[in-house]
Amino acid sequence: LAASAEQWTIDRGGRFHRPDAVMKDGEALIAMEYDAGYDRRTIRRKVRQFEPYSGLVWATPSAIRSARMKADYPHVDVITVDYWSAQT
Repeated sequence: LAASAEQWTIDRGGRFHRPDAVMKDGEALIAMEYDAGYDRRTIRRKVRQFEPYSGLVWATPSAIRSARMKADYPHVDVITVDYWSAQT
């Protein structure tokens, strides 16, 4: 996700129909979503809503959650952001 700040747009009120952030890479728009505990139904809905984007990066706080997401949605780029462990 090496991109300049100018390439990113953050949506502070996106809720279900818009991603948390969008990265513009040339003509491509890459959706970014941080999942700190969505239920499976919400995940399905969000993944479907973001299909029009060129790509989707889904971040979670746990390796177990990331592994489940990768298994359920192999076309999505999933990363683990272990924020809490880094704070100790």
